[in-house]
Order: sequence, then C-alpha cells, then structure tokens
Amino acid sequence: MNSGRLKEPILHISGFLRALNGQFSISEQLTYLYSYMAQSPLNPLSVFSWFSPLYRVPKSPLFGPEFQIYSPTEGTLRGNLFHYILGNPGSDFTIDLSPFQALGNDMPELVELVNQRLLYGRMPAGMKQVLIDAAAPGYDVTTRIETILYLTALSGQYAVQH
Repeated sequence: MNSGRLKEPILHISGFLRALNGQFSISEQLTYLYSYMAQSPLNPLSVFSWFSPLYRVPKSPLFGPEFQIYSPTEGTLRGNLFHYILGNPGSDFTIDLSPFQALGNDMPELVELVNQRLLYGRMPAGMKQVLIDAAAPGYDVTTRIETILYLTALSGQYAVQH
C-alpha cells in the first residue's frame, strides 16, 4: 500500500475513545502512558515533532515519519493500552459500549457496527470473517464486543489514516 499515514499514539488512542463516546479522566495524570509510547504530550523532541520528517519506512523508499516511534515495543504498549481501556471501564478512561450490547449475539451485525464506527465502512470482507471467528467463542456479549473492538483497533486498517 502506498497511501495513508500511520496514526501516532495520541491520535490513535484519542480516535478510539472518540469512536466509543469515551473520554479520559481529567483527575488522572495519564501523560506517562503516552510517554511510554514515545510521544509525551506537549513535549516533542524537536520543533518538527516527535519524529523526523525525513524518516523512511525501513526497507522501503517511502517516507513514514510516524514509523520512527512505532517500534515493536511501542506497538505492544499501544495494544496494552487498548486492552486496558476496554477491560477497565470507569477507571482512567470511560467508554460507552451500550450501542454494541444489543448486537452482541448477532456477530455479522456487531462487526458491521464496529466497521462503521472505527473504519468508516472500509473493512475488507476477509477481516470481517476473521473477527467473527475470533469473537464467536466468547462466553458472553461483553467479551465478544471487547474482542472485536480490540482486534479492530490493533489492525493495520485502523492504525493507518487514509
């Protein structure tokens, strides 16, 4: 793929919260979570941002400045933060899963709602089936919803902004 740009951590997480009508607690000091992912809010390393505008994607001729702060470690930390947001409602982050609850047993419709909320209807058919297969064994509605949201948030389809 030769289009789009990788979402930096702040935009990736805030977009996820926005899609779920969520917010973070203003009483908590959550900047350390972004610092772990190499993007301390309001504290870039240079006037250019948290990454060099000349950075190229490894083994590619394409420019991809955001990839400079997306190492395997930061990718794992980002995944951990998505898991924390979904698994600890009402803590540092609040989210609203109520729109998904009614569809928790209708897997194709649940996946389509997540597709509309997070990917604006651009989810490939193959990805839909993989999500259904991954979430269907969930033992309750909440587990199925969280599985589909988590896997979609970690996908390249959601991580890249077009």
